[in-house]
Amino acid sequence: MQTSYAEAILVLVLLSMVIRAGSFQMNLTRVAERYINIMNKTMRGQISRWSLTEACTSRKSTPTEHPVTAQIDWMIYGDCNPYWYRGRERKHCTGLFSWSARASIICPFKLQRNIALPIKYPWLERKVYNLDLNNIPVGSVIYHWSPKGHETRVYGPKCHFVAKITFIGNFAYYIKDSSTGKLKCESVGIIKLKNSTEGLVVERGNLTYYVWGIYFENIWCTQQKK
Repeated sequence: MQTSYAEAILVLVLLSMVIRAGSFQMNLTRVAERYINIMNKTMRGQISRWSLTEACTSRKSTPTEHPVTAQIDWMIYGDCNPYWYRGRERKHCTGLFSWSARASIICPFKLQRNIALPIKYPWLERKVYNLDLNNIPVGSVIYHWSPKGHETRVYGPKCHFVAKITFIGNFAYYIKDSSTGKLKCESVGIIKLKNSTEGLVVERGNLTYYVWGIYFENIWCTQQKK
């Protein structure tokens, strides 16, 4: 992703959250449940059950529907304070890292991304952490780059982060066939859950949600002998 585009996205998302004010959590299962309940009323209670993680199996005349999948398209960091580390090189350090979401998500799909830490401090070999964007915040992640000693805090930037999540595919609901009594599977495209109040929008044909919040990075280092 080009830097200018990423920065523009970051600004737009942050502006939208200022308008919304406060923290917000989108529960995709509850959004789907409300959609199905409304549909069920129009169908006079014919829906027996539904599932966000199931898709209809193939029929003779139609191909198998693809189940819903989720992916993290990208994750960017910006608006850091302080932005640069201006001290001297230190490598005997401990890092504490954490993420706090202002617009978070809960869904039944994996939303994991490998993050190379530290993100901002330049003098340490990166360690990979598998971040799960479902239901953050997470507790502090602690990594050591040397045996613990008498350490002092040398750098503590606070940044905004934004992650773009997209959903594609179909989920299923089941109605009882009045003539046979058997359950009949029907599909719903995930984009039907578009809901601006919930932060769910359609972009390029995919249901999209932006997770955003604050990233904290604290680096503590020992005084190294020259």
